[in-house]
Amino acid sequence: MGSWAFSSQAPARPQRKGKASGDKPPKIEPPEKRRRIEGHSREQSNDLASLARATAELSLQTARNCRIHSGMALTTILIPECPSISAALSVDSSLQSFLTDLHRWARLILAFSQDEKVSPQHRTVIFEHAQATASIDALYGRVLSCSVVPTFADSKIIKVQFAVAPVLQSTATAVIGALVDLGGEAKLGPPPRSSAERAVSSALNSFIC
Repeated sequence: MGSWAFSSQAPARPQRKGKASGDKPPKIEPPEKRRRIEGHSREQSNDLASLARATAELSLQTARNCRIHSGMALTTILIPECPSISAALSVDSSLQSFLTDLHRWARLILAFSQDEKVSPQHRTVIFEHAQATASIDALYGRVLSCSVVPTFADSKIIKVQFAVAPVLQSTATAVIGALVDLGGEAKLGPPPRSSAERAVSSALNSFIC
């Protein structure tokens, strides 16, 4: 917490005999007023500290809830980069967000349906989905989210996340199977804390201590 200092008053000059024109006695604030100002400043400082602590706690709670909901809503697989995954990584990110997701999903489907490393069981389901999808427009309302990005720790490990409507649940199961066939690992539960969340948590602990 910051200390509050007040500049001291210069010592008053000894008054000359007689009252010269224009001379005014120095204005000295009464002790009671100085105490009120100091007390008010201390209260403001305490209020700001309480607000900062409450804001940090709220942001951590919000981040924790978002991670929990993300783990419930999204399927997450970590997989080493391979040709079938690279096709989805190369989608033009300048497209509108929902269109980018649909194009990523479409490229994954087309790649998996032709990849001989994917088991025939999974490849058959994925191929049927590809055949039944006449255009990107047919995926509206069915593919809700699809992201394919390198992980922060290792750019050669790719994080694939997606969410689909119940009508595509069997296809989603086959996609998960295809990703595992290619060396992927499904991740369950909430994702780990982000660097920003860790930084806020560390700052809050230091603040409290």
